[in-house]
Amino acid sequence: MTSYTIPDPFRIQLACIMKKTVWAYKNSAKIDIGSYQQGAIDLDDIQKHNSISDAEPTTGGTAEGVLIHELVEQFELQKSGVDPNDKATKDARFNDDHQAGINAENQVNGNTRLREKEQISEGNRVDFLHNNPYYYKYYRQKDNTILEERISVESKDMQINKKVIPE
Repeated sequence: MTSYTIPDPFRIQLACIMKKTVWAYKNSAKIDIGSYQQGAIDLDDIQKHNSISDAEPTTGGTAEGVLIHELVEQFELQKSGVDPNDKATKDARFNDDHQAGINAENQVNGNTRLREKEQISEGNRVDFLHNNPYYYKYYRQKDNTILEERISVESKDMQINKKVIPE
């Protein structure tokens, strides 16, 4: 039996959507789930999310939801015809493409990601400035509760903590 060792850092061509390659990484400290600008997805980070099949109701983000979110963002970017090296134009497109990714993620997860809450969350802006690297996501669950997801970033050992919070 032949054994195969996965190189570290691990990087493979995940998909070629239209004309640009989307790269898959394994446990990268530089890619937090996905990077819109770099056209990259960290498969280990995605795998750390629960699966839709793990439990009912689905809680927060799922591996399937996160993967479709990242692929839809890249598809929308490439469909636009933007030059992959034009960072300013890519930055200008991000909000629309990110929302398309969230819409697809919501359909897959069966819950609603509350992006407006994320934008005003103290954690998303302040914690980065104080070297407390966490990103917060919020979801309205099927049972109408709000779930907070706290995700560590800029680390090879991403941690995801979920809890129901008061509205």
